[in-house]
Amino acid sequence: MTQVIEPLTKNYSVADIEQAEYLKNKGIALIQKICSQTWTDHNSSDPGITILEVLAFIIQELSSRLALPVEQLLLPNPELSSEIQQFFLPQDVLPSNPVTLADHRRSLIDIPGIKNADVAPCSLLRDPNDPNSKIRTGLFDIRIDLDDHLLLEQDEVALNAKKEALLKQVQQVFVSQRNVNEDIASISIIPKQKLSIAMHVSIDKSVDPMLLISKLFSQINESIAPAVTKYHYSDMVAQGLSGNETFDGPLLYEGFIRAKDVEQLSLPATLYASDILANINSLTDINHVKSFHFLPLDVDSNNTDVEEEESLYWRIDIPSGFIASFDVINSYSLLSLDIDGQAFQLPSLSQQQCMSLLTNDTISQGSGIPNRMTAYIEGKYQQLQHYTSLQHDLPKLYRLTDKRLNDPVTDEEIASILQFKGYLSLFDQVLADQFAQLEMLKTLLALPDHHVFTRLANTFSQMLASESLTPRDVTQFWQDIRSLPKTQISQAVEGISGMAPLLGDYFEQYRVHAFQEYAEPIFSQQQLDRLKRSVEHLLSRFSETGLDVSLLKYQDVFNHYLPIIQKTKNALSIDIKKLVAVKQIVDLVMLINNYPTISTFRTGGVNYLAKEPKHNHLGGLSQRILRFLGVSTPGQIPLAVNNKEGIYLVESELIRFGAYLNAPDSMDQYQPNQLYFVAPAWPARFANAEFRSLLEQQISCDSPVYQQSHIIYLCREEMSLFERLYYAWLNALTQLTYDYESIKNVDSNPSNDTQIGTEQSELIIVLATLLRQFFAKPESVLNIILQSFNYENLREKITLWLRNESEINELSKDITDVADANIADIISVLRENLYDILYARYQDLDACEHTQGSFTRPNNASSSNTIDDWQTLEEKSEFYAKNLSYQILFTICQQQLDIIARPNAIRRGVIGSSFRVGYQPLQYLKPSYPICSAEINAQQPDSSAFSLGIKQPLVI
Repeated sequence: MTQVIEPLTKNYSVADIEQAEYLKNKGIALIQKICSQTWTDHNSSDPGITILEVLAFIIQELSSRLALPVEQLLLPNPELSSEIQQFFLPQDVLPSNPVTLADHRRSLIDIPGIKNADVAPCSLLRDPNDPNSKIRTGLFDIRIDLDDHLLLEQDEVALNAKKEALLKQVQQVFVSQRNVNEDIASISIIPKQKLSIAMHVSIDKSVDPMLLISKLFSQINESIAPAVTKYHYSDMVAQGLSGNETFDGPLLYEGFIRAKDVEQLSLPATLYASDILANINSLTDINHVKSFHFLPLDVDSNNTDVEEEESLYWRIDIPSGFIASFDVINSYSLLSLDIDGQAFQLPSLSQQQCMSLLTNDTISQGSGIPNRMTAYIEGKYQQLQHYTSLQHDLPKLYRLTDKRLNDPVTDEEIASILQFKGYLSLFDQVLADQFAQLEMLKTLLALPDHHVFTRLANTFSQMLASESLTPRDVTQFWQDIRSLPKTQISQAVEGISGMAPLLGDYFEQYRVHAFQEYAEPIFSQQQLDRLKRSVEHLLSRFSETGLDVSLLKYQDVFNHYLPIIQKTKNALSIDIKKLVAVKQIVDLVMLINNYPTISTFRTGGVNYLAKEPKHNHLGGLSQRILRFLGVSTPGQIPLAVNNKEGIYLVESELIRFGAYLNAPDSMDQYQPNQLYFVAPAWPARFANAEFRSLLEQQISCDSPVYQQSHIIYLCREEMSLFERLYYAWLNALTQLTYDYESIKNVDSNPSNDTQIGTEQSELIIVLATLLRQFFAKPESVLNIILQSFNYENLREKITLWLRNESEINELSKDITDVADANIADIISVLRENLYDILYARYQDLDACEHTQGSFTRPNNASSSNTIDDWQTLEEKSEFYAKNLSYQILFTICQQQLDIIARPNAIRRGVIGSSFRVGYQPLQYLKPSYPICSAEINAQQPDSSAFSLGIKQPLVI
């Protein structure tokens, strides 16, 4: 009869499983059930029961270690990795970029020298006569209240320089943290209305009068112009706030600011004497306030001989648009002080000494955020992997630890002991490996080492870009594969004798690697599966999941490279499933290592003030989309001359300059809340219809719901023109500045023909207009750029490519009433006529067998694409004419972009001030001429009659 072995029930408590006696009894019950007829002695003296007791004890020890607090399980060995950061710090992943108005205010108040900030959304009226035509935009009016101590600067020039430097910093902070389609409409400094108070105060003689005055004035100043409270990290902990509450909102550096404190901090329009006196009464050193009144705002502060209004004894109104500022200097001169009924003569103080009476609450000691994980957790490192062989716990009678067992086998007794040791070693090895796996937890659950995965990511990027892999690339690939982290560990059992005779020649290898190659073979499916699950767990900590790998279309691309990788010397067993699995693991690791950026700035726009657009043209939203789609190296440019995967994002608010509010049928109409994604149409995955659908779905999923997303796919030539235009515009934006006292980019009550951003530089307006026109009709970048010409100028450019008067006349046919014609229609006619002229040139030539021709095959083209496969020149005339006509117009557009992007003045000159004249053009965006070309040399008998060259990178 077959015995059914029942597994241990799962309905046990931790307290039970930690008891060795419980495990022993369970083991004996199992023995009695399956060995009742052959094993009758179940007493403790039985060797089998003794072994069972030892195993139960060791398993209890393993369970006890596993039950340690998590911080002790995950603490690294301080002797080996004291500086290793296993996890993201709270400040890395908990904050977000500013989302609410309070968030924006907090990030600006965090700037030293700024006491308060007001950030208000800016709305527009399409029709000034219709209040319902209001448009909600992503623009903000920013008003800054400067710290009073900053305004003590005596030199007006130096003071203005400080103000401008501070407000430039405001612009930098806002732009670097903004969400997509958010921008600054205006920046201004809130003017201060100085407020003086006349007081008569009585105090005790035991009080230091100057110290009391300092406290008194500080209380009054806090009542008139309160400053937001900034907390140290220790203060947040003392308040019992959780990590999510502490790091809620943007990351601040000068002290934590609570959102509720900012929301309650308003700019009062009326001040009441009762509120100020209530604060003063908290000073116990003051006996009595004999008199109190405000000085009229419209009176010279030096003139105290004025008729006082009764209302000034209990309230004062602050003019609209101003913020009250306590005039310490004048109030000190108006202060009367009695000590025990006797008048006290106040000493004369300079302006600096008077201001020193106020405590400067805006001076920050920093946030105090710890920058090491050990500051957030406490624990003692445990030697989790340390294992003592169970053979040491068995009775000495068994003689299992005798050193003589290391010698060669000489008699039957030693042989029998070694046989018993071999049996026990099976248990030893299993337990030792489990103890080693406990130590492995801190590696499996920690941030992956990015070096290996970054190199693998670069290799996979080469594959996705259809680039060839050199032998060096493949060798490095296999080195990195062999360096993939282990997920299951085997350690050698140490401290016991007899292992050398038992293991023989394998003993030396065992001492170093134990049974690692059997526990988890290198590049095995088991290793890949466990590694994938571990990084999926790390990502799931942030409530994120990667995309289904079958949707990412890796297999079609990698199948091309698989034979190259397989045939390499020292290659391991690999198939397409393993290759895709490695790429999936790399994607997850890159997501995790870059999570602070793609989480904190998940809807972040590009920082257009960054001085190096080559490395800073992607905002947080674009990076997030590309990372989840498996693009490991986003932001590589330019795209037009290779097969790199990437996208460009243009936000409608950043191309608002020069747009019209009321132009419903015009390409120059202002369109808020629009996101334009531009992608290459030719890379292997981007040419796949299913992957495009996935890309569009990811864009829709990650973009803010109130933003309307559009995606445009461009061919290489069109992408080249777009990139030149895009980077000229982005480079010009790096110089975007404000006249901080007067400029307001958006008029809140515009007329019908008002343009947005007309105060900005002409260059930004020109480039923004071209981009706006392109997104309105994205069929052709080339046509948009050509439309920036007038007819005569464009005709002159094209004429340079023609060879005689008849072709020039042919070019201008069908164009009548040029002065009144639409430039778009004229361009269409010119393009058709140019094509006809070139087509006629080819038709005039004889067929290929009568004409010497030279052909340039496409780069990386297959060997089958040879001249023998091509038809005669006459039969291909249409193809050649189309290529050459496009190349002519393409070159003209590139020359026009050179002219447009030429450095010029970004701002208007003002006497007495300096500004940058222009910017350095981005040379790396120069196109690789020719991207495609076709040429006829009919009038040059010594050269080929025709030639054709098309530079196309290999696309899988």
